[in-house]
Amino acid sequence: MSNVHGTRKGDLRRTLIEAMRKWVYEKRQEKIARDALKLIEQNFKFGKRLYKHRYELYE
Repeated sequence: MSNVHGTRKGDLRRTLIEAMRKWVYEKRQEKIARDALKLIEQNFKFGKRLYKHRYELYE
């Protein structure tokens, strides 16, 4: 398969849809990251650690 777009009928449409989906995904990821940073800046309590040592997770 070639990276040249527009060699067959409908290729341009598919390329545009793919580009739009990628753009929406990237914007969604940016929003998720911004929201997480806001929570951290607000000193959000993510919960209490229920173990003292990491090896306790695998017992």
